[in-house]
Amino acid sequence: MSVLLCLNELSCASEADHRRVDADMASFVDLLRLCKQWRENVALVTAVQLKELELAPGYPISVWAADGRNRDRWRFIRGLQNRAPFRTVISGDVVDQVEYQVDGTRAHGVGTAHLVDGLAVSLPVEHRWGHAWLGADRSLLTEDTDGELTLRKDQVHVRHASTPEHLREHEEWAKSSGYNAVRTGAALWESRFDFFPHLRFLPRVARDLQGLRYDWVVPVRERLLEMESAVAKWDITNSPTPSWRSKESGEGETRRRLCRFTDLDGIEREFVEHLRFTPGPGRLHFRLVREERAAVIAYIGTKILG
Repeated sequence: MSVLLCLNELSCASEADHRRVDADMASFVDLLRLCKQWRENVALVTAVQLKELELAPGYPISVWAADGRNRDRWRFIRGLQNRAPFRTVISGDVVDQVEYQVDGTRAHGVGTAHLVDGLAVSLPVEHRWGHAWLGADRSLLTEDTDGELTLRKDQVHVRHASTPEHLREHEEWAKSSGYNAVRTGAALWESRFDFFPHLRFLPRVARDLQGLRYDWVVPVRERLLEMESAVAKWDITNSPTPSWRSKESGEGETRRRLCRFTDLDGIEREFVEHLRFTPGPGRLHFRLVREERAAVIAYIGTKILG
């Protein structure tokens, strides 16, 4: 599983001269190399296509890369981006549902690092990037108890590095493997037997997970982990349902027909129970199998519409 490094594009907006930027880029690449020493499978995500990136206003990366002294650095950066599961940070379908700002300016790279449980990385050109964690103001489209979409605002803290000292604070995280390293929907599907022994998945859920929006991977990952823990601890003798950590809901009569799926035994059943996830109206539909102390997952995606 790749460790995702998300370039903080705001660190490329300074008025520093080209000589200073060149020195900072050399330090930046050294930072990326150090992270790759810890984990071979490191990937870099940027706010725009790499060839369109400006390292400072009026200083495109293509000019920097054309300098023979930077040839190996350029190849290294391109190699890291080629490993990324998606080419750019927050995409159009996500922008309408979540926004991150740092010091009042929209921060796509920092926001993506938070969404995918990754690491924001910056050129060390300004003092404000001299911290191992960055605070960001988040505006998130979520649902209230009545199912209405509302805008929630809060502050989050995002892993960050612009120097090796910052990176060392995240060394244990960067070197970790296992569940927290599952960062794509396809990887969730492939690892379902390892991580979720009390959950069963309909074959159709493979398509849901393989096509899962990247900003939903971590929320779905955490919902599935919560489900696994709750079902594993379920006292089927004394309790009709597990003790859910997240809000569990059903469906009204007019919507139950939308939640019918062909079960593992070939019989069509209703999967009306669901857990929610954000940003937006995310749904995870399931049914409980009491006699097996298990849950069968039928659908993972946006709210099912008639």
